[in-house]
Amino acid sequence: MKCPVCKKGEMHKIKDMIKQDGIEFEAFRCSACGEEMVDMSQLKNLADKYRALRKSKEIVFSKWGNSIAVSKRI
Repeated sequence: MKCPVCKKGEMHKIKDMIKQDGIEFEAFRCSACGEEMVDMSQLKNLADKYRALRKSKEIVFSKWGNSIAVSKRI
């Protein structure tokens, strides 16, 4: 499909990563102007990954005597 911004380039599917969160996503990038956009299914996929990331907790295992303790990292 043609780029809706510059009307010159073709939109190609790419895979990229949001480095600060380590989340990989798919988008479309224009070959002429470099504009990137996502369709609704790609956006839903990305939102689902962020929801899962938000629900996850970072934990720490510690040994207390002969027991193992699990605590949430703050």
